[in-house]
Amino acid sequence: MFAPFVRLLLWFFFPIAYSISKVLDWMSGKGHAALLRRKELKTFVDFHGNEENGHRVMSVAPPYDQYKDAWDTEVEIELKAEDKTEKVRFFHCYKRGVDRVFIDHLMFLEKVWGKNAPTIYGPVAGTDYLDNQIRFSLLCRASLEAPRVLNLNSSEYFSGPYGEDVVFIANDWHTALLPCYLKNMYQTRGLYMSAKVAFCIHNIAYQGRFAFADFELLNLQDEFKSSFDFMDGYEKPVKGRKINSMKAGILELDKILTVSPYYAEELVSGPDKGVMSAKPLIKEALQAEVSLPVDKNIPVIGFIGRLEEQKGSDILAAAIPKFIGENGGELPAEAGVGFATQVIALELVALFSCLAYCS
Repeated sequence: MFAPFVRLLLWFFFPIAYSISKVLDWMSGKGHAALLRRKELKTFVDFHGNEENGHRVMSVAPPYDQYKDAWDTEVEIELKAEDKTEKVRFFHCYKRGVDRVFIDHLMFLEKVWGKNAPTIYGPVAGTDYLDNQIRFSLLCRASLEAPRVLNLNSSEYFSGPYGEDVVFIANDWHTALLPCYLKNMYQTRGLYMSAKVAFCIHNIAYQGRFAFADFELLNLQDEFKSSFDFMDGYEKPVKGRKINSMKAGILELDKILTVSPYYAEELVSGPDKGVMSAKPLIKEALQAEVSLPVDKNIPVIGFIGRLEEQKGSDILAAAIPKFIGENGGELPAEAGVGFATQVIALELVALFSCLAYCS
């Protein structure tokens, strides 16, 4: 999974600062937070077999509770967020060879308390907090300060500040502003001149879209407006012209990555990549794998993901009866029974797969 990260890090023998919106062990849920709990993160620190020969790694994330294993560093800085000056304090613990840094601010703690992942981004699924853009811009700014201001000495092999020769790894729209702030607020002052930013896409569906007028809240120079400028057909959060944080991150980064090679293929694949010609074979292989009648003329609906609203499982469930009820056009009448059978069977396979994964 982390092969693209490893190739990147072999180019830059720098410390690594990994900025992310949530970290498992301290926050429930799955998605990109899980990457910082899984054994693959050891690749960052230990790809030669021991930490002494690896990279020094820091993760920077918001806290969503008073974590008993994270200690107050007593380092407090002032950062501009919107038109205000905010005080941010850093907490730290050293776990599994990684410096875990948490930025302490009420913007995070006052909304989420404890391991309640669904309320990190909004009070209920599908509804964002009104200050999400400001909250996560503050995370980006603090992530850029942490390597410079924190004197960390928990590792057997590394000590002191990380310094300015750092590879930053930003993740999804929540930290997509990091390369923009790096260029606008630091490199213009001669800081972090050798630093690089890799941007990892975990879920391209969430892009950090806000009203275009909100660009003024980010405290960036006007030359960055074109990187954010975005038009789509959606009426949320506003109709028409918007800013798109993920678009800006992609345009301003040094290296783009995805959470896995398979996701990268999914994002770039099309008929010219040979995917369309392979689909009938893939469908028949799937039918055989789950003990369904192998018939290329029977449509198959596939769903890979957790059975929760944000992944679209509710949309799929509502659409299936309509598909089954169609008897003309592309769905021949004689396929109706087989189609319904395959849909139901695949739903059961997905359910049991999900239960097995969760357990």
